Amino acid sequence: MNHPKIATFASLFPALALSGCAEDEPSQSTATLYLMDAPPPGVTSVIVHVASIQVHVDDKTKTTSDDAADTKKDGDGKWKTLLVNKPVDLVLAQTETAAVKLGELPLPDGKITQIRLMLDSTQKNTAKVGDKTCDLDLSKVKDGLRINHSFKALDVGTGKQHQAWVDFKLDEAMEATKDCYALKPVLKLKKFKTGGTEVGL
Repeated sequence: MNHPKIATFASLFPALALSGCAEDEPSQSTATLYLMDAPPPGVTSVIVHVASIQVHVDDKTKTTSDDAADTKKDGDGKWKTLLVNKPVDLVLAQTETAAVKLGELPLPDGKITQIRLMLDSTQKNTAKVGDKTCDLDLSKVKDGLRINHSFKALDVGTGKQHQAWVDFKLDEAMEATKDCYALKPVLKLKKFKTGGTEVGL
């Protein structure tokens, strides 16, 4: 799947309940996605332009997440996309309460098996160390930042409200270069809640 000019490195609308003559159609689940981070020492600002965040919803037989290195499912039509299109200063999002809310995304019934974050390389993506601001190198994340650890496939269900906190892991993802930093694909699913109750990962 091609994403022109998008550097790849991982939110739901209220469901529409339709009344029928026989019985009501189940309402769609929603998930709110948050982005948080812990930058390396000395870095006072990291601004990334988030194009979108995508959630892969597979069938209910799945028990574990998809391997981040496996790109065979990139075009399988099971990715649900939340358009974000805004800059985020990750240094200001170091705790769960300070995490940036990216938005809400409607999801079909099934199992969440992967999340990926898409960055826009046509916009300014910068890091600041002391008084120096420099341009981040996004060449290593052109296919998106994905959850790069195994987690339990998460049940979406119907009529449920979910919350997911995604950690950018800048302390591991930022690699010093001659001019600035390069971002490596390091993304972690920090916490997941359903109906306000935390779900084990």
